[in-house]
Amino acid sequence: MDKPRFNFGDYVFHAAVEGSTEWVTCPDCNGDGFVTIIYQGETYTLDCEGCKRGYEGSSGRRERYAYAPIVREGIIEGVEKSSCEPYDFEYRLRAGSSSFWILKEPDTFSTKEEAEARAQILKTEFDAREAARVLQKHKPDKSWAWNVGYHRRQIADAQKTIEYATLQLNAARKHLKETPCPTPEK
Repeated sequence: MDKPRFNFGDYVFHAAVEGSTEWVTCPDCNGDGFVTIIYQGETYTLDCEGCKRGYEGSSGRRERYAYAPIVREGIIEGVEKSSCEPYDFEYRLRAGSSSFWILKEPDTFSTKEEAEARAQILKTEFDAREAARVLQKHKPDKSWAWNVGYHRRQIADAQKTIEYATLQLNAARKHLKETPCPTPEK
């Protein structure tokens, strides 16, 4: 398309969604904060990686985004050709005294009803993506069994370090030279 649908000074309606955050029960641990794994015939209970937040640990809850459809409206104050796919036009709509919204052409309409219908479709698409994201494993390339194996390797490495350090200390004690303790003078 070589010509924009709208021009400077046109009053338009733009379909969008606004996101807010909310907390939901973690689907991996069902809110417990822990998962139980059977690995090589042994049972292990681990912190849930799905709801783990750094040093805070596992809370049993995950953050998710909730979307609401909105329609922005106003007079176009700028038109430019987008450099991204699919090379549509973008419009500028004043958002405040010194800021603008950049409107994508496929979501910009001449009637409020069209924009409301498109905003509802956008909300449905965003909700579907968010639902899939929340159900996605935190580290999809690592299985729960990998986590158990990782911690078992950490324990084995720590035990080797303790054994080595103990041998070093015991070897040092064998070479300890006895020095007489000074006696206090009167």
